[in-house]
Amino acid sequence: MKKLTVLISAALLCGCAVDTVKLRVTVPAKTRIVGVRGVAVGGFKAENLDAWQANAEGAGWNRHRLPGSDLRAISDGVKNDLLGKLAETPFYSVMDLEGQEKIFDMDGLAGLVGQPTFKPGTVDALIFGRCWVGYLEADGVKHEKVTLEDWDYRGPEARITASREELVASDYKTASAVLVVQYTAVRFRPRLEILFVTTTVQSLRQDEGGGMVISKTRGGAFGMGGGFGGGGREGKSESTGSKPAGGTVPLALEVFSYLSHEAANGFVEQISPTTTEIEIEVADGDKTSANLIRAGAYREASRLLRQITQNQKQGTRAYKKTEDRAPDLYNLGLAWEAQGPAYYEDAIIAYRKAVESDPETVFFASGLGRIARLLEGTNLIELQKGARNE
Repeated sequence: MKKLTVLISAALLCGCAVDTVKLRVTVPAKTRIVGVRGVAVGGFKAENLDAWQANAEGAGWNRHRLPGSDLRAISDGVKNDLLGKLAETPFYSVMDLEGQEKIFDMDGLAGLVGQPTFKPGTVDALIFGRCWVGYLEADGVKHEKVTLEDWDYRGPEARITASREELVASDYKTASAVLVVQYTAVRFRPRLEILFVTTTVQSLRQDEGGGMVISKTRGGAFGMGGGFGGGGREGKSESTGSKPAGGTVPLALEVFSYLSHEAANGFVEQISPTTTEIEIEVADGDKTSANLIRAGAYREASRLLRQITQNQKQGTRAYKKTEDRAPDLYNLGLAWEAQGPAYYEDAIIAYRKAVESDPETVFFASGLGRIARLLEGTNLIELQKGARNE
């Protein structure tokens, strides 16, 4: 009883004006790959990207065609970053497939699976692809207007005695890079089929002595210049993080190492379940249990609300109308939902009873719809974690 009193007091101190709670839930992957557990990674052929331009202020860009050795290093980096990110997830097992390093397009795959001795073993799917790189540098002069001020500090307060604008010229060096990665996933069992093709674009611009500009891009069908593309589902990829080198324009391989890492992050997030935060409104029912929910005491709230809704709690008044019971039933569902997937079935029962008690209020139906989606997502996640098509 003492613990319960402390929890209620903490909720009251937070203020009853807080009408929502935030829950962390795990949602299925944006690109669902049910039945795939063992994954092998093939090659990623890197090519120079010619049809690409960037803006340089006061200067012309010098385009750099990367030599074959750099392209091989970039393609190896794209593959290794993908292997590393896949190994970090609990949803996939990284495996080896004989000849996988030579596969970076459908022709190479056809040559592999067409061999009489080909056996995928425990490998459910193969991921391979291509990447395109563009790297530009510019040396130029920036002309900026600056305001110069003269200050007089000989008094109780400093004051400006003169102000003027001057045009200042300064040398600068800028590097701009773009990495386009096309990921293709092919399933081996129960039949050979393309799961999806998705493209992510990562770009970076950095000035010597300054920060960098990182663009937010979208994956999916993509085309540039003479044309290359990928169909399939669309996935979002955003670059964030620290710059690859401090104070100076980084080397090309250093830039592409960073962009490759960001591309792998975005792609694996697209094909893996993720944890997100949702905000849910608390119904205006029993105040004690509502405060417990706001305080995060979900187990205590569910116990109390179960007693109240079953008229087993001493000191509580019976409901005058059937619809008067709906807010407490909704909050009971919310308390079950907040305790995780193991209690989703209990939450569905409570939310359904809330809707039956007051079918005219859409708010109560929202809980039933939300928990049904979460339960479906949980089942999909379990399939992705453990199932395999035989």
